[in-house]
Amino acid sequence: MLPPWGMRRSCSASRVTIMSVISHPTNPFGDDPLLLREHLEEVANRAVALGHERAVTSLRGMGLLHDFGKLTPQFQAYIRDEYDGPDNERYHARIGAYVTFYALRQQGVESLDQLAGALAVARHHGTIPDAAPYVGTRLAEAYEHDALHKQVERVAAENAALADELIGRATDEQGSWGEFVTQFEDGTLIDGLESLSTTAPPLSPPKPDSEALPVRLYDRVLRYWGTLTLADKSHASGLTTDALLSYESLTRSPLDNYIETLQGTAESELEATLNTLREDARQQVVEGVRRWIEDTTASPVATLRLPTGLGKTFTGISGALTAKAALPETTPGRSIIYALPFTSIIEQTRAQFEDDAIWGADPTGTAFTVHHHLSETVTYGDRAEKRDEIEFLGESWRSGVVLTTFVQLFESLVGPTSNQGTKLPALEGSVIILDEPQALPKDWWASMPRILNILTEEYDASVVSMTATQPPLFREFETADLLERGRPNSDCDTESNRETHTTQSYFESAERVTYCCDESAYAHDPDYPRQFVSHADAAGRILERARDETTSVLSVCNTIESSRVLTEELKQRSSTTHLGQTLADVLEERASPATELDPEAIARSVRAHAGLGAETDSNHEVDETFLLTFNSRFRPFDRRVLIHLADHLSTAGLPFVFVATQAVEAGVDLSFNIVYRDIAPLDSIVQAAGRCNRSFEWGERGGEVIIWTLAGTSEETPANPADPPPAEYVYDQSVPGHLRLISATLSELDSSSGIPDSKVSDHAVRRYFARLAEENQIGDRGITEEIEACEGEQLLGRSLIGDYETVDAVVGVSPGDETALSETAAKFQPVPTGAAYEAVKGLSSLRVSVPKTVMESAGKIPRLDRRSRGDTEGVQLFEYTNQPGLAYNLSGAGLVEDEEGIGSRFTIL
Repeated sequence: MLPPWGMRRSCSASRVTIMSVISHPTNPFGDDPLLLREHLEEVANRAVALGHERAVTSLRGMGLLHDFGKLTPQFQAYIRDEYDGPDNERYHARIGAYVTFYALRQQGVESLDQLAGALAVARHHGTIPDAAPYVGTRLAEAYEHDALHKQVERVAAENAALADELIGRATDEQGSWGEFVTQFEDGTLIDGLESLSTTAPPLSPPKPDSEALPVRLYDRVLRYWGTLTLADKSHASGLTTDALLSYESLTRSPLDNYIETLQGTAESELEATLNTLREDARQQVVEGVRRWIEDTTASPVATLRLPTGLGKTFTGISGALTAKAALPETTPGRSIIYALPFTSIIEQTRAQFEDDAIWGADPTGTAFTVHHHLSETVTYGDRAEKRDEIEFLGESWRSGVVLTTFVQLFESLVGPTSNQGTKLPALEGSVIILDEPQALPKDWWASMPRILNILTEEYDASVVSMTATQPPLFREFETADLLERGRPNSDCDTESNRETHTTQSYFESAERVTYCCDESAYAHDPDYPRQFVSHADAAGRILERARDETTSVLSVCNTIESSRVLTEELKQRSSTTHLGQTLADVLEERASPATELDPEAIARSVRAHAGLGAETDSNHEVDETFLLTFNSRFRPFDRRVLIHLADHLSTAGLPFVFVATQAVEAGVDLSFNIVYRDIAPLDSIVQAAGRCNRSFEWGERGGEVIIWTLAGTSEETPANPADPPPAEYVYDQSVPGHLRLISATLSELDSSSGIPDSKVSDHAVRRYFARLAEENQIGDRGITEEIEACEGEQLLGRSLIGDYETVDAVVGVSPGDETALSETAAKFQPVPTGAAYEAVKGLSSLRVSVPKTVMESAGKIPRLDRRSRGDTEGVQLFEYTNQPGLAYNLSGAGLVEDEEGIGSRFTIL
């Protein structure tokens, strides 16, 4: 904490008493306006508490000076609604940047911290700028104009005492207001700023030049800006310091106890062997994590590579909790950030945290938070009183364990918005699990080492990459292999009595499937004929296997449109029942909206309606082949129902077909006998295979994975194709020649008698990644270059979700849903109320994201708040209740255009 305030020296020129200078017209902590010095002191204390100990000097100075410009008489008149002068004289951020730069120079911090601190203060109400032009033009031009000088003159004339006090406190008495004025007026400060951001050609004025910036400026600006943003916003919103800094966490013991209760419950010898391997791996990783943390020379990035189905989730969580407990505790504590690829799969991992048999974690408490764009992210605990405070805590990740998506994590590091910036301090000293990082868009792969460098060096985070196929995202790190570190060695033996294994032996011991390549899988290799499988032909083959073998089949398509057409082909075949229609009928019968229903209970009702009660198993005569479709265009509620249904039917000994997109490939705990995968990168193929014979339900190597290439959805002659296949839209656009490389790698495998599991999941995948690297085709370096140049505005436009913009719609299926939507819409009339925004949060399980172009073509679908489509104010959320232009079909592909459209053709999840 800072020492008490006191007048450092008198100043007879001061005309405004210190107590009358205010920061905000309202005070969330009392009735009177919020005083400036009270706000500055608290923001400084919070910034120091949130940040790293090595940055105390800079953070304290920034906190005390970030609103320095508010003591200008111009701003004080403006905040009292008494100002009628030029706008640029009431702005407070730029003069604050100059004062901060001066103060940090006086403190003797590195030039990197001087410039980063000035930029963070200059933009603490906005986003990170393109540093060189911002300093070389915005701050330099401000210096050349009268407004900034008039602000300095007015402070000197009317409020110099407080200015002197602030600078004195921020510099440990090394600086003063008078000296600042001198250096400001004689050009010393602008010259200092320009020396760090411009070059001066002979006989020419200085020009902005990113190469003149201090190395790793973006990293430091990001951390300072995020810390200052959270400290400032939290105090201005009324959150107490304790609410911001104190939170609980989860421990490993409940998981240990739960796993202990599972011992001896296996239904077969094979499952028992698999469970033993799972626990061996978990204990081996726990020991490996201990050694990793204890080794001060070890890389901050660790890898956990296990075959799918060997319990990576529990193993990874155990490792993260072990790491958190072993790392030196800091204030306010360390968070565990568990990041997954897609919102469509996060709910299953969430269920494990919330399972009463394990942690029973409350997602609104202080120990566990769920945050993705469709979730209601709130953190109550005993710390917040108002709804906006509760949401602020949740969306700022002030929690012991945060379950989130890659989008939320990495877009907060790369060009964050002001709201995204508040979560950055939670990364300080955190333990981060990246679950299936190969699912990151390959456009981002080249830049991931640089982004991970920000996490590990700037934020001191410890990162664990967890996947069956270790992608070359970490090639610039000498990563720590947690399995290898957990094995006994000459220096120390493992503390566990369990057997340890090599990574290779885990793969060989968990051989669940055999791979087969259809001839069309080689069609992208110039040495093979170019012929694909039509969706009609694919439907016939899938049904033949499901019916002849009375078993379950998963078919993974590359686009939503492909999944829709394949579904329609399957539905047209005799004795095929799509349970999506049964689900729609069940929901129609419910008076309550889906937001109030239990997905598992609804799944049981669907089975009962279809004659698939608990007694239905392989001994029960069933004539139909049952069908379901799964992708990201279904509501979160419906996706949970579909997963419950598929979980039961896939191992029920019935003909069952599940048509899905890549949304099923990571983190979805389902098991099928047979998997068909439209051609894709080998890591994606292996992920699809992870949904096959997951727990040896069909015996050792009893699963089969078939790789083929599906033809274009309108292709009539796939043996002589005129249109490109869906795979080409998805994979060859960002990585030219990608499918050729995949086909070439597959063609080298001997598939005459089936390809062994480990031959693909280990050897072929590594060969595939090596080839990508050899051909320099793993993404582009644009993001890295923009980070190095500290081009925050350019980075702001980067997104993990592709080049197309998306919008959200809340979808009503039943009368109960429609009533809930209409009641929410009514709350926005005639003017929005707090209850309206709270009601919107409660509709998160009904939200679906679609490409913006799809919604633009459906002009009759209204916004929920009833504003016009072009209005930038209000809630940018549409209300779909069966209007023309779109169709929500539970027995189809979810929310899609009435007719085939380009949005679904390119949408892959």
